[in-house]
Amino acid sequence: MRTAVKRAMNLDKIVSITGKSGLYEIIAETPKRVIVKSLDDPRKKIPVSSNFQIALLDKITIFTTDGNDLFLKEIFETMLKNVEEHPVPDSNDSAAVQRDYFKTVAPTHDENKVYASDIKKLIKWFHQLKKSGHVK
Repeated sequence: MRTAVKRAMNLDKIVSITGKSGLYEIIAETPKRVIVKSLDDPRKKIPVSSNFQIALLDKITIFTTDGNDLFLKEIFETMLKNVEEHPVPDSNDSAAVQRDYFKTVAPTHDENKVYASDIKKLIKWFHQLKKSGHVK
C-alpha cells in the first residue's frame, strides 16, 4: 500500500517561495530564474528570480528527537494513509488541535524546534496539495 501512496504523490517540482503565500509548481527553468504556476490558480504564472528563496517540498525535513529528520513527503504520506482514522484538521483550528494531530503522524517530531506555525503551514500545504490533485 505504501508504494501506491508514493506513486500518487509527486512533490519534486512543488515549491514554497519566501515572501509569497501558497505553493507553486515549477513549469520552466532558465539560468537566472524559474517560471512557476500557482497551485491555487494554475492560470497564474510568474517568473521568480534568484532574489527569492525557493524551497522544494521534497527536500524539506522536520526535526525529530531521535536525530532522523522526517522528510515532508513522509509526513504527507502518513497523513494520507491515516486520513480515515485521524482526519486532518483545518489550518484554522487551534494550535493545540493541530499539535495533537501532528503527534499522531510524526510522533518523534521535536516539539522545541517544530513550532505551531510550522505545523499550521504544513497542514495548509497538505490541503492545498490535495485540492490541486498532487496528493491523491
